[in-house]
Amino acid sequence: MRNPKPWAALAVLACACSPAQAPETPLPGFVAVEFRGALIAPTKVNGAPWDGPGPLNASATTLVANAIADADPYHALLSVFANPAIAALDKPEPFGDARVMGAGVALLDVPLQTSERDTLTPIWTSATAPRVPLTPSTRIEVTLLDKDLQFDDAMGTATVTEGDLVAALRSGRVYHVPLAEQTHNQVLFLDLSVFAVR
Repeated sequence: MRNPKPWAALAVLACACSPAQAPETPLPGFVAVEFRGALIAPTKVNGAPWDGPGPLNASATTLVANAIADADPYHALLSVFANPAIAALDKPEPFGDARVMGAGVALLDVPLQTSERDTLTPIWTSATAPRVPLTPSTRIEVTLLDKDLQFDDAMGTATVTEGDLVAALRSGRVYHVPLAEQTHNQVLFLDLSVFAVR
């Protein structure tokens, strides 16, 4: 017996194979980028404490590495930081800058400063790039250091891409950009808020 409505079966297949997707909101030409904070590893890459002499802490580096591999690494790391053994470690005084680059040219330097001392979760004070072009050539080069009495320790330099900015913009919330791979697991995340501007 022939199917009296062969088009009905085709319509069902078409719906199953290519579901309708809501169109993406067009991207703006410029965005404002608020640098909100960061997540810093509890030790240097070799397990040494950030401040002062002290023994290497291999367990801290293992806990961080395991948390980064978690399905939700940001919150897994916050749980690691709550561990009493990790909480007791000497913490850094992070500071640095974010350099906005466009087509290979430095457009703006934003200082990353915090009033907090001894912290793995610095909150940057008034750190905003008010008008960043949203183009494929846009990059933000972030460099963080640990303030010390004699020599500041390098924490890492990492690049935030246009793709990171678009993801932060579309999230509509504070967005955690993963930087661990670029900084040898020393600077783990950079927290951004991104807004469209004219």
